[in-house]
Amino acid sequence: INATQYLEKKNGSKWEAVSNGTWSDSIKKKSFTMSNSKSRLSSGTYRLRTVFTVYNGTNYETVEKISLEVTC
Repeated sequence: INATQYLEKKNGSKWEAVSNGTWSDSIKKKSFTMSNSKSRLSSGTYRLRTVFTVYNGTNYETVEKISLEVTC
């Protein structure tokens, strides 16, 4: 499993990646936990978008999950 997380900030109706707000990890288990942090965020609305890629030896499958929005 490979997971890449993108911290995104809302800009009007669009979401834009936050500088230095991308994290990636991979593991050969059925589950894992990622713990990341980002300080000094400006006020606004944020979300975390995570893209999971699973490879079974022949095929790839990609799943995307988006967190709830948080306003600070």
